[in-house]
Amino acid sequence: MIMSAVDFHGYDASAGYTYGFCPEMAPDWLDLSAMLAGAAPARRDGEAPFRYLELGCGQGMGLCLLAAANPQGQFVGVDFLPDHVAHARAVAQAAGLTNIQFSDGDFVALAQQWPVDFGRFDYVSLHGVYSWITPPVRTALVRCLGQATASGGLVYIGYNAQPGWLGSMPFRHISRLLKEES
Repeated sequence: MIMSAVDFHGYDASAGYTYGFCPEMAPDWLDLSAMLAGAAPARRDGEAPFRYLELGCGQGMGLCLLAAANPQGQFVGVDFLPDHVAHARAVAQAAGLTNIQFSDGDFVALAQQWPVDFGRFDYVSLHGVYSWITPPVRTALVRCLGQATASGGLVYIGYNAQPGWLGSMPFRHISRLLKEES
């Protein structure tokens, strides 16, 4: 998907996010990680209903996979790029998922006015977001986490800063420059 260059609160959104899946974001994995660390899991019963929010859900592929694998859960994905949200909705509809919804949203605006219909979540996740946004947006995101996370809920923050990505940065930069020239 080719998107127009967007400078959103200092975040370069000129290219769509990947279609990957991070198993570490799965509710059962998060519960196991909490237990191994000596903390209480978000759910005592693995079959119990739960609510799950992904902030910066990108193309929605990972969240759709989680919704398909966990029909007892209610899933909400938020991303600031409308193209991502449209793609995610199309995937969810094509898969016949009824336990998921997507919304476009700006963390700064959400921090100021958390939507009442969003409510609170047992799991709140974000991957590849926190380390790439500006300090003011990061502050707003932390405020969103406080408003979104239910008492006893778990938060997963994936930094998406694998050392192996450094070598691809010059190529990404040159590609973006060439795209801007055309």
